Amino acid sequence: MRPVSTRHFLKFFIRTIEAPLVLEVEESASKRLDHVLRSTDHDSDLDRCFYFDTIDNRAVAINLRFIQAVNILWEPNRSLDPEPYEGDIEIKLRDRTDSIHTMVEEEVEIADFFASLENGLLETAFPCFEDEDGEMLFVALQDIIYVIAPKGLADEGHRIRIAELEGTDAEDYEDDE
Repeated sequence: MRPVSTRHFLKFFIRTIEAPLVLEVEESASKRLDHVLRSTDHDSDLDRCFYFDTIDNRAVAINLRFIQAVNILWEPNRSLDPEPYEGDIEIKLRDRTDSIHTMVEEEVEIADFFASLENGLLETAFPCFEDEDGEMLFVALQDIIYVIAPKGLADEGHRIRIAELEGTDAEDYEDDE
């Protein structure tokens, strides 16, 4: 039986990457991934990314096509607070040893990029965003293994986009998550 207070981890075994990618998440992300994987039954369902947040404030999108195995783990809570992630946006591409490290010009760019990844090839084969220098970065969705970005950056972009869609000021909008 699982203890009342637990920590949750997703351990991804990803094609072309030797070491597994282990990320601590909220229980809801573990349950959502479980549901997504159980309901993915067609090859075309793999042409999108699973988007989630981590405990250390990363926003992550992993291409379902590159997942070879996932271990959904839990352990008793030891109340260790991880250091919040404040790094660059990292894009890991298939068949490349180095990742792309960049930032965005405006927060809404990364929110839109993650939305494109989650919607998959139904939206675009080349999701893109404007980097910190104002230059466009287009990335072939079929070659994206994963994307990691500061969660605060993605959350702020999401708040701005929602406010724009609702015709309100972004400062007036509070995210429910």
